[in-house]
Amino acid sequence: MRKAFKVATVFTGAAACVAAFTPAATAAVRPDTSHRNCTGGGEFTTSMVFVWPSAAHHGPTCVGGANGTGWTHLGTDYISFCAGNNSGSMKVSGSTRKFHEGQISPLYSDYVSSVRITKYGLYADYCYIP
Repeated sequence: MRKAFKVATVFTGAAACVAAFTPAATAAVRPDTSHRNCTGGGEFTTSMVFVWPSAAHHGPTCVGGANGTGWTHLGTDYISFCAGNNSGSMKVSGSTRKFHEGQISPLYSDYVSSVRITKYGLYADYCYIP
C-alpha cells in the first residue's frame, strides 16, 4: 500500500509541474489581443475604443485581451482612443506611446499601426461606444 501511494504522489506532482509550465495553461488566463468593429453603439465597454475620422464612414474599433507578448495590427488613422481597463503600448505615426487604464486621448487623425495590451486593470474603467 505504501509503495503504491508513493508512486501515485510522485506521478501527481510531476503532472502538476508539467501543467504549471505548459503554455496552454497560461493561454486560458491571458487571452490573445484582438480587434473588431465595436457593436452596441450608445453602450459602455472595458475594451479599448478607437474612433475613426468622420470622413471614413466607419464605426469605432474595439481592442481587447491582454496577451502582452505581441502586437495587434490596426493600420489606420484614428482621431481618438479610450483605454478602458487596459494598459500597454501603441505605435503611432512611427513612435511608441504608452497608455494606461482610464486614459482618454486625442490622436488628431494619426496613423496607429499596432497596439499591445500588457495589463487588464482591476477597476471598472469603461469606454463609451459612440
